[in-house]
Amino acid sequence: MMSTLARYSALMALLLAIPVIAEDKVAPKGDEKKPESKEAKKEAPRKAQVLNKVAAKIVKVDTDDKTLTVEVVALQRRSARAAREEIPYADDVKVRILNLPEQKDDSGKAKVLTPQDKAKLKGDPRLPGYTAELSQLTPGSLVEIELSVYKPAHGEAKKGAAEKPFATMIVIQQAEEPKSPKKKN
Repeated sequence: MMSTLARYSALMALLLAIPVIAEDKVAPKGDEKKPESKEAKKEAPRKAQVLNKVAAKIVKVDTDDKTLTVEVVALQRRSARAAREEIPYADDVKVRILNLPEQKDDSGKAKVLTPQDKAKLKGDPRLPGYTAELSQLTPGSLVEIELSVYKPAHGEAKKGAAEKPFATMIVIQQAEEPKSPKKKN
């Protein structure tokens, strides 16, 4: 009887010890995680969250202040009113153009683009239109602006004051053609 009791108590001790031993897994040397410092967390880039898209007409592009002055049509009851807004743009703003401008060869004839050339000009296939530069934003151009705000950091409570939206992508819908001088007859 004593030996049976000893066997059962040893078996019970072993069954209780197995889950404890299983939790003490040793991680391989390469998987060790180092605690991140507060400075490393602050340097991580913040991600932007898209709020809205706005159709507007470019009035002025200020590359020094990184702002766009645009004219937006605001609908109020039965009338429409044009309002001027200053919209800051991100450092890595994406500028796209819906229609490729006509390209000419050395002799002045219209250049025919191959599908490979078009794919190269398109860049990221997930984005609308073709790649463009900030210099292609001219006063009078019709654009669609994607407005975004920064997402709050993980674990950070939302602030009471809302951040001002900024432009993360500008799509040129219709570029303003340079005005040619009128000829007198």
